[in-house]
Amino acid sequence: MSPINALFAKLAAVDIRLFLDGERLRFDAPQGALTDALRSELQTHKADIIAHLQAHQASTQNEPRHYPFSFAQQHFWSLQQLNPTDCFYTVPFAFRLTGELNIDVLRQSFNAIVSRHEILRTTLQHLEGKHLQIVAPTADADLVIVKNVLEAQLSQLISDELHIPFDLTTASCLRARLFSLPDNQAVLLLCLHILIYDQRSLNALLYEISAHYDALIAGKSANLPPLALQYGDYAKDQQDLLATPMQHRIDYWQTWFAQGEPQQWTWQTQQDSRAPAFEADILWQHFDSHLMQQLKLLAQSCGVTLYMTLMAAYSVLLYRYTDCPDVVIGTTFANRGRWQFDNMIGSSLSVLSLRIHLEHNPDWQTLLNQIRENVAQAMAHQDIPFRVIMPIVQPERTQFTPLFHAILSFLAETAHNELNLTGVKVEFMEHVANPSSRPDLYLTVWEKSGDNGEGLSGYWLPQKNLFSDAESALLLQHYQQLLQIMVQAPNHTIKHAMAELDCVAQ
Repeated sequence: MSPINALFAKLAAVDIRLFLDGERLRFDAPQGALTDALRSELQTHKADIIAHLQAHQASTQNEPRHYPFSFAQQHFWSLQQLNPTDCFYTVPFAFRLTGELNIDVLRQSFNAIVSRHEILRTTLQHLEGKHLQIVAPTADADLVIVKNVLEAQLSQLISDELHIPFDLTTASCLRARLFSLPDNQAVLLLCLHILIYDQRSLNALLYEISAHYDALIAGKSANLPPLALQYGDYAKDQQDLLATPMQHRIDYWQTWFAQGEPQQWTWQTQQDSRAPAFEADILWQHFDSHLMQQLKLLAQSCGVTLYMTLMAAYSVLLYRYTDCPDVVIGTTFANRGRWQFDNMIGSSLSVLSLRIHLEHNPDWQTLLNQIRENVAQAMAHQDIPFRVIMPIVQPERTQFTPLFHAILSFLAETAHNELNLTGVKVEFMEHVANPSSRPDLYLTVWEKSGDNGEGLSGYWLPQKNLFSDAESALLLQHYQQLLQIMVQAPNHTIKHAMAELDCVAQ
């Protein structure tokens, strides 16, 4: 073995990765792994290492790269095979642009991002018995310009776009559409498949659109730090976890199921089932800053987070509408782990299954304590999702039987203000959302601040075949009332709170 290959083997054994940033040699190393002896060897062989990496880069730059599936890709690949025309997992963001937009520069900006982030050149394939993500060496961004659009047409055009499914085997997980309007206006619609969506991914995407656009307008190149790792490296990290000790994760899920299978819900609503399955209404809700501050004060006094207070009211709402005290709720958390993935585009979301027991009629403070413990336990075991461990823990379980039928997604921050284009006024179009939903009920909430004040904003996706228009409106009203009841009387029991709801309804 040559000295260079021997050195690379030595570095790989302690998880040190070398890469080039232009002409400069960079490294990615766990804390304490780069000893003085290794640092000295790197310095001694630096010129040879750079030549070796450049030769490898040149030999592979025109070849597709292969990575294993991430856990999320395994999950959504399976769902796509069952329902190839599904549009549930399209996450839209729209921005109204006013001013002298340079469309050629915008296109160059998107192409630069696609060149920088491998996941935007990736398709999912089943080859020779293996599931692989295939990274194309080059690709152009899927940016389509739609000219001469009238304002009256815009809503339908956006709706049409949201009903076009992604084909993960042939296309990118990002579609961009620019609708050109009169009076120097345009609307930029970004459709992200959930495989590339979480808050950090959205933040990175919007920030890089801005950075490339502004630099190119000035005749420069964007000064962005190199990506230490790509999404394929993230997937490899996840697969490597499967070789680590699994017993504590298995123990967690065995304890979870020792309580029995989650009870099946029957919604206490009057809506018949004539509406199409998975078609949801979009209902928007805003909670003012006064209520938000009260919720934060209650959370602080109980040693929990704002998110947990929202979860407490949501669990009681579900109990009220299902008469089921064994409440299982899906909720999303970012699971990036290593700092090297901070600027990576690609989903790191873990969907946790929180099981909340309400049969003993706890007061709000006791319920908040239970939720805090549940969240801590779930987060400690989120690195490998239940779907991956299921064949060991519950081999008899039907593969796609969901553990939950309702989701709460809380965004502590939003990246909507990250898009800034030189010479163009940018306004985030808040009320653009996907009307398709697989869960029975989906609530997304985020903290909001801006010209129109601060508070909590969010939207609900109740399935139309389960909730009538009147029932959906009452659902939102009841949730706000539960939040108000909780902050006013945290020592009261949840059945007392539900009785108050019924009194108000009468």
